[in-house]
Amino acid sequence: MITMRQMTIQMMILKGFFFLFPFILFAKEPICVFTPPENFLAQSPDRYPPFVKIAFSGTEEKHYHPTINLAIEKNSGPEKEFLECVEKLQKKKARSKWKKLQSIETLAGRATLFEDEYPSSSGTVKIYQAILVKDDTAYLLTGCSLKKDTQKYFPLFKKSFHSLSLTDNLLSLIKNETEKDLLIKEAEKVNKKSFKKFQDKVKNNFAHLGSYWQILYLKQTLEKTQ
Repeated sequence: MITMRQMTIQMMILKGFFFLFPFILFAKEPICVFTPPENFLAQSPDRYPPFVKIAFSGTEEKHYHPTINLAIEKNSGPEKEFLECVEKLQKKKARSKWKKLQSIETLAGRATLFEDEYPSSSGTVKIYQAILVKDDTAYLLTGCSLKKDTQKYFPLFKKSFHSLSLTDNLLSLIKNETEKDLLIKEAEKVNKKSFKKFQDKVKNNFAHLGSYWQILYLKQTLEKTQ
């Protein structure tokens, strides 16, 4: 069950990026989407830096909540140079155990997988980061959990890494044409009064596309009601 606090955070996310809607709707740059692990909840935007587009947190662990976040950075050079730069910066950090693992396939293409770990008051934290460089943009999807919970969370993070996709139209990710047409028709009728009901329908009927897709699509729909 979604708590009142979780609903408030989601509305902050929907409203907090209001001025990005025209950019999302009309920009030539693709929209980056991924599916966070099930039951991971969107964090309030004031809890992560501006270059992070979205962050989700698990709620099962008491002492350290696992997280996954998406960051997007501009990149004017070759992929190899960007990855080497990231690696150098990470290895400069104290106690860094930054290590390149392997390539990993995403829906948007081949990404490079890295791992790292660092000590915390709750125990050693394990980090996995998939970096996809496409055209002049780098997409960094990062999952973190306590090292002792790696066996539980790494498969979930890996599934999210695989789901990373780029699109110029969020509706294109809906494969069922009937469902897509019905959603478009319902979205055209949405106003401020009916938005909550529409929001619930999107959550229930399109859970398979993930909560981040839902957030992005609801942002677009909310903008049209203003």
